[in-house]
Amino acid sequence: MCRQVCLWVVGVLGFAVACRAVKMQPREQVLWGTTCLLAVTFALAPDDVDLPLDRLRLVAVNGVTAQRQQVGGGVKVTFNKTGEERRFLALEAQPRGNLSGVKALVLRCRVNLAGGQPPRLAMKVFERGGGVWFKVGQPIAVGQVAESRLSITGLRLAEFSEDANGQMDWDKVGKVWVGLVVDGKVSGSFEIHAAQFTRAPYTPHQPLRITGDGAGVWSVMQDPAVQSKLTTPNEGPNGKPCMKFEFTLPGGRHMYTLPTVSVPEAELDGYRGLQLTYKATLPAGNPLLQGLLVLLHERDGSQYYASPAPPPAADWRTLLIPFASFTLGEWSRDENGRLDVDQIAAVSIGVHGTALEAGGSGVIYAADVVFAP
Repeated sequence: MCRQVCLWVVGVLGFAVACRAVKMQPREQVLWGTTCLLAVTFALAPDDVDLPLDRLRLVAVNGVTAQRQQVGGGVKVTFNKTGEERRFLALEAQPRGNLSGVKALVLRCRVNLAGGQPPRLAMKVFERGGGVWFKVGQPIAVGQVAESRLSITGLRLAEFSEDANGQMDWDKVGKVWVGLVVDGKVSGSFEIHAAQFTRAPYTPHQPLRITGDGAGVWSVMQDPAVQSKLTTPNEGPNGKPCMKFEFTLPGGRHMYTLPTVSVPEAELDGYRGLQLTYKATLPAGNPLLQGLLVLLHERDGSQYYASPAPPPAADWRTLLIPFASFTLGEWSRDENGRLDVDQIAAVSIGVHGTALEAGGSGVIYAADVVFAP
């Protein structure tokens, strides 16, 4: 950053001095200024966006028989695993250049299976100081050459390693393992046509539908005293399927009821918020009951709620809630105190609060629940 600021100042001062020294005309000043700015722009440009990983070397691992061979410009590993335990089939590479600022590992690869379940893309990063960090992604596509991406967010420190500052230092990376995490008995081949870290930001091409093609598969978490009924009728916008949740809260004490849907396995890097189409009628009560309780559940159990709470609506309304608007619940705990988007496992759309002494009933409809790019 200091280098960039200095170059910018030098460029501007140089332009000013040159204009004064040679008494340039306005048109000449424009041409000279353009040249200076272009030079500064190139000087300020970041290092290479993509940082290739080459000379991939197969790492020996117990419980897996594997052979590596060169195929064209890439490598192919044929493997066979006969045990039920989880193993990491990895190839080691020395990174080219400083990895500071990288956002993801990108592989152009293909997995072919002769038997077993699809493996997961994974990486392990070794710091020169001794820290070892890892991440396991989602099941990889089988049978086709495709680009697979693994975001660096959510890297975890391996239990067997120690890290002095407790954080991943990308400028101190000594080596990287990339490959597949395999479970159960599985055999097949793994081809890597290109491997690289990238500093380029990633934006998904389309929303990720949490509820799939229909209304979704919902379950309910609630206080035992709440009475409720959850259905998925064709009562959504234009007659499409939706989640319909009818409930009755007893009065006088705090209650909660939460229809919940699991998030499908996917790379969540690049999505910016939760979008839903809904309408709702809520019972009278304390201020908590004046809006919906929309929760994002991380895999470790921590819960984040949308703030402000989406208000009730008599007619269908589409709302985009940025992930930055979610706050850690006062009843919840998280080891880092922030929402890790790549760790979101479920979404809840319900209510909590204290109804009037007589109690009260309400209904919530939800359709097209997606993560928006």
